[in-house]
Amino acid sequence: MLDFTMRDYLEAARSITERSLHPEVWTRLQAELRWRAKQGPLSVFEAGAGTGTMLLRLLEHGLLQRGSYYAIDTDGDLLAVLREHVFTWANKAGVHVEAMGEECVCLKTEQGDLRINTVQKDFLGYMDSFEPGPHYDLFVACSFFDLVNPIVSLEKLKVRMKAGALLYLPITFDGVTSLMPQLAADLDDDVIRLYHKSMDTRRSNGMVTCGSRAGRLMVHHLTVCGAIPMMVRSSDWVVNPIAGKYRRDEIFFLKCMLGFIEDALLKQKEIDPFQLDRWLRYRNRQIREGKLTFIAHNLDILFHRPQA
Repeated sequence: MLDFTMRDYLEAARSITERSLHPEVWTRLQAELRWRAKQGPLSVFEAGAGTGTMLLRLLEHGLLQRGSYYAIDTDGDLLAVLREHVFTWANKAGVHVEAMGEECVCLKTEQGDLRINTVQKDFLGYMDSFEPGPHYDLFVACSFFDLVNPIVSLEKLKVRMKAGALLYLPITFDGVTSLMPQLAADLDDDVIRLYHKSMDTRRSNGMVTCGSRAGRLMVHHLTVCGAIPMMVRSSDWVVNPIAGKYRRDEIFFLKCMLGFIEDALLKQKEIDPFQLDRWLRYRNRQIREGKLTFIAHNLDILFHRPQA
């Protein structure tokens, strides 16, 4: 049983995600969006929007000035936090903001209106809720594609994106989790193997998902479905103590990661509970002593649809 909320986890992970994003990919995305914004209002769709980490980053960099943003998530509580964050950001930035009903926030910028629509649905359910057509200029999905079936998702997505539309998939997990220093090589290997297995055996709407190798699989599937690669770079999460101390939110983040691992392994029932408890106690002691280093290998992926 996880003893923290997804809101708390996502808020703790925000600063780690921010510093992990690959600067070359982000710079290329910025250039593309600034050019496209000159052509007219942008329409953006984010799957798994959570508490708004990616939306806020786009706002803070001035990349969304007018148009529409559709933030999709299955968790309505997270979307409520996202709306709160938008109001907080707008007030600090001196941007007029108003609620347009319970699920929509409107920012009135110098360039025009930006409507931020929050929709509590799963990804495929949202895709099926409207007809195919050239709706979106940009699709964003951060740490998302390990959770869904890539083939069905891309088939539905590509017929709803405009010609030349961008697909930005940052922090897509790609098969490596490391915790150092080791306790015992065999036990560490078993724990990580079973943790990755829990991702690989995950089902979404009865379908297999990308699982623990989502990064490389998404590069493959995007290419196969006709999307054009622009840039793919690593964006590893690295959390390590500096002089025996962690930075803001890192202790809580590390405890969350241990919670995810524990939850996954207890559900599988393939490891001796005594050995798992021993491993968890050792890792928690390393956190208290400022000795644990955590690494998760991710990819930042930027593709675009063909122009025609």
